[in-house]
Amino acid sequence: MAIPGALRDGTKRTRERRVNYCRRRYSGGPLAFRFICLLVLSLFFPQSSAYALRDAQLSRLTDGVRVIVQPEPESSAMVLNVFVREPPTTTAGEEAARRMVNSALFFGSTHRSYEDTVNAVNRVGSVQTTQTPDFLCITCITTAAKYRDAIFLVSEALKNALFDAEALERARVALIRQADERTSDAFITAFDRLSRKVMAHIEPDAVQLRHVTSELAISYHKRYFLPVRTVISVAGNFDIGLILRSLDNNLIDYGPPLSESAPLPGGANRQTGVKPQTPAPEAQPTEQVNAKSHVSFALLAAETPPVSDPDYPAVHVLNNLLGGGHASRIYQRIREAAGIGYNVGATLQEDQSDPLTAYVEWHASHQISGVEVMKLLRAQFDSLISTHAQITDAEMERARNFSIGQYALKHERLLERAYLPGWYEVMGAGYRFDHDLPDRLAAVSREDLLRVASRYLSRNASILAIAAP
Repeated sequence: MAIPGALRDGTKRTRERRVNYCRRRYSGGPLAFRFICLLVLSLFFPQSSAYALRDAQLSRLTDGVRVIVQPEPESSAMVLNVFVREPPTTTAGEEAARRMVNSALFFGSTHRSYEDTVNAVNRVGSVQTTQTPDFLCITCITTAAKYRDAIFLVSEALKNALFDAEALERARVALIRQADERTSDAFITAFDRLSRKVMAHIEPDAVQLRHVTSELAISYHKRYFLPVRTVISVAGNFDIGLILRSLDNNLIDYGPPLSESAPLPGGANRQTGVKPQTPAPEAQPTEQVNAKSHVSFALLAAETPPVSDPDYPAVHVLNNLLGGGHASRIYQRIREAAGIGYNVGATLQEDQSDPLTAYVEWHASHQISGVEVMKLLRAQFDSLISTHAQITDAEMERARNFSIGQYALKHERLLERAYLPGWYEVMGAGYRFDHDLPDRLAAVSREDLLRVASRYLSRNASILAIAAP
């Protein structure tokens, strides 16, 4: 039986959609409208929150699971996100077990066969799992009339997922297919190689996935799918009392009580939030690979702090100063002044634990070597970490306002309004961070930017993906 699209693991496709969006976002066309929206928001909401946060409430179920609810009576849908904070993995074998478990959650349970689970998903609406180095997110899109079915479906995955040989094989096939899709894109391939180098992401291979047994999967699921590690965020059209009661009834036997669980550490599963008090190492040599494409890419990436780190707002603004919009340094100094590149800019996907990545895409007709393009890209980092670094008042104002406007646009969709508070809560920043972030972005100073630029941009790595002649 074919794996239904609604059950496929969305981890890498989510990343691909976002990275491909970054490749297109500053190239005009239909997305030019979004840039105009950012500009308008920057003009109308300077130095203040660019949107009104819904009345979010935080409750705890009997077993200690945190639940964030944001009712929107005017909405026609309901989005239920379940976040499970997962531990850091140090080996490819551990990462393989984690990915296999997360991918097999909806391939059957102790109370439902695979076919019954597929039918349940179709009745509810859609279900997607997204895994990052720090957490798993289950996203269920449904309606208020089907909330009971949706909650039972998700609760079964949290408590009673069945990791038999058939479920694990389906998971393995799905993961291998996603890996093959990823490597077919030259930009994605280069980006993933760089992410693994900068952020120490681990990528298991097909053999390591095959070595994950039912016993290993069950052990992982029981050890880490616990109330203390779980946050549920619900937004849309629903009754708060009914939702909380149904969640409490379905999750009453979900793992040990909160008092018996080990405390959950804050921050991310990485060391980027705590810098050693030693001089930054020299930049690593640029890696060069052949691009299976008609265009070439230069990518320069720096490690970033987790969202719970005090440096996070400043790094967010720094990313937009470097490559956010047509007035950013990379766009102005490389595409406009030097006339090089088609898609240029910088991207920072914090929820994926991705590095801050500056990029240039160019065609052979530009008649410039990859080394020269990388030199231009690296010069933008160096201009912010040198002892004579300068940032004008106009640059500061634009980068701050662009960041605020960009964050406001994130809240256009119900999916994001349900996602962001849950992500902040499970990562230790607290669900109210969704409300506070615009003001924190507005408070970022020139000194803050220069400090985080010196702290993070000096620790970088680069890659060139050169088109074959």
